[in-house]
Parts: sequence; C-alpha cells; structure tokens
Amino acid sequence: MNDFLVKKTTNFNEIEKIIFDPEIYERIKIKGFELKELPRENTTYIGGYLKDEIIAVMVYYRRKNYTTCHVHVLKAHRARLAVKFGRESLLLRPCNVLYTNIPPKFPEVIKFAESFGFKYVGRAKSGDGIYGVSYEFYR
Repeated sequence: MNDFLVKKTTNFNEIEKIIFDPEIYERIKIKGFELKELPRENTTYIGGYLKDEIIAVMVYYRRKNYTTCHVHVLKAHRARLAVKFGRESLLLRPCNVLYTNIPPKFPEVIKFAESFGFKYVGRAKSGDGIYGVSYEFYR
C-alpha cells in the first residue's frame, strides 16, 4: 500500500495548515503585508498526503502571461518527501512553462528548483517593491 499521495485539492482548511504553518509562513511572508485569505481565482493547489494527512502544497498561480509555482513542504517531511512531492506535483502542472522567484537568502531552495530543471533567468525586483529582489527561474 502506498502511503503517499499527490493530488489536486480545493480543501482550504488543509491548504492553510501548510501555508500558515509558522515555519513556512515565516519564510514566505511579505514584509508589510499580512495574508488573510489564500487566493482562489486563477490558482491551482496540489496537496501531498502522507497517510491521509496533508504535509505539502504546490501552488500554481496563473498570471496574465505566465504561471508561477511555489512548493511548500512541512519541515519534518522535507528530507524524505520534498523531492518526491516536487516531481509528482510538477506532473500535475496546468501548463508547460513555469516561473518561480526565490529570494537569494534561500540557496537551498534555489538548488532544489534547479534540480527540477528550472533555469536562472535573472534577478528581478517587483515594481511595487513588495517582493524585493529575487532570482527568477523558468522550466
């Protein structure tokens, strides 16, 4: 019996368990902006379940001209399941070309993205200044 399952989810109670996990939220929060509700439009969520308990979420945001993705895996499960979840959730992507942006203070996340074939396209600064400077990747 396979105890790990990756599937699309719309269960926002489960998704919030991952996104608002204190360790994850501390890494992804935007200075000066408090996320109160997760986006529901133009967004696809893929959940990773270990023994029927959610432990990871891949978020696909469909923008006007491109799609971005972000992987979130609970710290206790990263070493064992992050790569497996990343591979399987990419199979469920809504399009073939994906972008992600990763702050340079997370070199381990940059290496993780590169291991899936994401290529560095440059440093970007958000026009509104919220995101600061990030590395942009595409796959």
